[in-house]
Amino acid sequence: MDWCLRAQITTYYFGHWQMHEPELTDMPDPISYRRIRGSCHCGNIRVTFDRPDSGPAIPVRACGCGLCTKHRAVWTSHPDGQFYLRIADDSRVRRYRFGTKTADFHVCLTCGVIPIVTCVIEGIRYAVFNVNTFDDVDRSQLVETAANFEGETTENRLARRRRNWTPEAVRSEGEDWAASC
Repeated sequence: MDWCLRAQITTYYFGHWQMHEPELTDMPDPISYRRIRGSCHCGNIRVTFDRPDSGPAIPVRACGCGLCTKHRAVWTSHPDGQFYLRIADDSRVRRYRFGTKTADFHVCLTCGVIPIVTCVIEGIRYAVFNVNTFDDVDRSQLVETAANFEGETTENRLARRRRNWTPEAVRSEGEDWAASC
């Protein structure tokens, strides 16, 4: 058997290692992604959200906090997705924190729109996306539910975000994200 040309899978079975040919059941189903682009009104803050494509419906959360209610912000994320964030002029962006001060609302100082909220947990940046800033999504695909996070402890809030929010894409050496956003 040519070990260089033939794929093998090794499994530990009842106390000893066994080699066998891969079967279709050994391969995970490939995940297809839907690329969604969004931005603030003037385009200074641009977001690309690669969301696992599980059909046309996109679940979104209408947060009941004062900020989200006043801005009519409605949020979505997916823990198996990834995002890219590009800010053309960082001096025109304010990161607003309130409440537990554990998340940054990226507010464009030129147009006032908040397209993304980020939170760093254990060195990884996670995000939720304001669906009202999406450029290429049919509004009929958004399935909205109300959400209320008042009274949640900081520890529970961070655990929920780690579970549900979208992690930032890992940048490869020399990779230019401008092409993604």
